[in-house]
Amino acid sequence: MRTAMLIVAFAPSLAFAEPASEPTDSAPSPKRSYFQLGAFLGLDTTSARAAYGAATVEGGYRLLDLPLWIRGLLARGSVAQVYEMPESNSYLEARVGIEVRGCEPRRIVCLFAGIDGGVRRERLLNDGQQLEGTFNVIVPRVGLDVGTDHLRLRPALEIAMGTDGAGGGLALAAAYVW
Repeated sequence: MRTAMLIVAFAPSLAFAEPASEPTDSAPSPKRSYFQLGAFLGLDTTSARAAYGAATVEGGYRLLDLPLWIRGLLARGSVAQVYEMPESNSYLEARVGIEVRGCEPRRIVCLFAGIDGGVRRERLLNDGQQLEGTFNVIVPRVGLDVGTDHLRLRPALEIAMGTDGAGGGLALAAAYVW
């Protein structure tokens, strides 16, 4: 009986007790989404020996509380054969992929690695001859993600492997994270 009275007397104070405070961390909380604008330059190793330049728009979303992001990218620009100046050209690419990130505790500097899959469309007009094609691509990529809680600079190295050959390039983008 004495135990029952002690529990009844103690129970109301448990109901109004303050929750234990969690330790505070100086690191900003991980964000869930990003949008970025950028550019990339690259070369391919096919017989065409082409150089690429494109403006990019990208967005991504963090999956759960994992360091895993799903992303999408659109690129539009120019393609030119290295030894010839084309009369007209265009380059369009759409990709989706997955990316894993690792950061130091304050999240100022992060590394990422990912892989994308997508479609690339190229068109060249040289001396009245039109070369045109649509190609599937797989693009492994690695890079840095450096900056503040909301604004990030993201340089990357990309290796494109497609149905028309392989190539690689450098990408640079500025991202807004929320």
